[in-house]
Amino acid sequence: MIRLLNAIHNKGYYKILTFICSIAYLLKYRKFYRVSYHPAYRAYSFRDSSFTFMSLGPGWAYTMKYLQTMAINTYNYFYLPKNGDVVVDIGAGLGEESLLYGRLVGAGGKVFALEANPITYEGLQYASKQNELKQLMPVNKALYDKCTEIFIEDNVDNYLVNTISEEHTSMGFKVEAIDFDSFVDMYSISSIDFLKVNIEGAEQYLLSSKRHFQKVKNLCISCHDFRENFHQHGKFYVTREKIKEFLLENGYQILYRDPYNNVVDDFIYAKRIK
Repeated sequence: MIRLLNAIHNKGYYKILTFICSIAYLLKYRKFYRVSYHPAYRAYSFRDSSFTFMSLGPGWAYTMKYLQTMAINTYNYFYLPKNGDVVVDIGAGLGEESLLYGRLVGAGGKVFALEANPITYEGLQYASKQNELKQLMPVNKALYDKCTEIFIEDNVDNYLVNTISEEHTSMGFKVEAIDFDSFVDMYSISSIDFLKVNIEGAEQYLLSSKRHFQKVKNLCISCHDFRENFHQHGKFYVTREKIKEFLLENGYQILYRDPYNNVVDDFIYAKRIK
C-alpha cells in the first residue's frame, strides 16, 4: 500500500492522495483526519480534532502515540522530555520530534527547534502555529563553528539528507549559521534538559563549543558514519568517534543499546555525570 501511495505521490496526484489518506485514517482509527498537501512546504499535514502533524510523504501512521513510540525507539531511548523541560532540537525538520516535545514539556517548558532549510522551516512554523504551541520556538539557522552565512543543499525529495557547506551550490540556499555557544547566549539558556541533533555530518561543529555545552544534561546525537561506510559519501560524515571523545572529555557518560539498524546504530546517547 505504501508503495502505491508513493507512486501516486511521485506522479503529482496530491488531491487524490489526501482523499485516500483521509479514508484510510477513518477506517484504521475510526476517526476523521483532515489531510492536506502544501506545495509551499512540499509536505502533507494530517490533523485530527486536536493536533496537526507534518510529513514529507503520504500515509496514515501519524498519531501522537505513533510519534512518541518512534521517539522512544530512536532519539529518546534513554530520556524522554517531561513537563517543564528545556529541549534543543537541532535539525528539527518539519517538527516530527519538536511537536511531540512541545506537548511533553507543556506551557512551563521550552523547545528550541533549529531548521536550516528555509522551505522546511516554513513547514515547521506552520505546524507550530496550527498547534498553538507557544513553548515551541522555530529558529531558521544552521549549526556551524562560527556565526556566518553558509549554503545548504535543497533535496526536493528528502530534506533529511541536506548537507551544509561554505561552498556555493546552485541546488540550495544561503542561510544564516550560528555556533552552539552563540546560540545559547542569544536565547539566554541556562540549562538544557535534552539535546537532539540530526544534521548530516554537521554535528561535528558542536566540538567548537568552549563555554556552554556542559549545560546539556541528556542528549542524542545522530552521527552519520553510515553515509561513508555504506554509501561512500565522504569522510565529512565520519563523526562518531570524535563526538564520543568530546563528550567523555566534558564529563558525559556514553549510554549503549542493542543494535537497531544502520542509521540508529550511529546514534550517540549520553548523560552528564560531572
